[in-house]
Amino acid sequence: SPTPLRALIDAGLKHDFDAAKELFAEDCVAVLEPDMDTGRGKKACLGLLTRGALAFNRSMPLDIVFDAATPTWGVFEFINQGTVAPGVVGFAAQSTWKFPADPSTLVGRKYRVPVCMVYQIDANGHISSLHEYTDVASLMKSIK
Repeated sequence: SPTPLRALIDAGLKHDFDAAKELFAEDCVAVLEPDMDTGRGKKACLGLLTRGALAFNRSMPLDIVFDAATPTWGVFEFINQGTVAPGVVGFAAQSTWKFPADPSTLVGRKYRVPVCMVYQIDANGHISSLHEYTDVASLMKSIK
């Protein structure tokens, strides 16, 4: 069976957000490390992890580098790749990431960026804590 984070990613890619939300513990905490945005609770954790969904079209399959979990923790590392979507304008306005003055100039361009997620699993097998590390400098450099 897939690791908890692989199950979460697969549900998200299918837009099955109800199934994705059920993989989180009620009191989960998620942190996006590039800007320290934090979500607490199932809905907030899922919202935080999907906020870039409108900004980046993950049209290409995930290039999974590493995926392992024990009963109490896991690590999921992958290459996120696709094209920049029109939603990048709104994403840039709410983000502390360094975007060009006019982020709309990025729409349609390809990107490829490494992402690593480190997470804890509670006694019920739910994700209780998740930290996502995205190399934002590599992301911006990769946009072609």
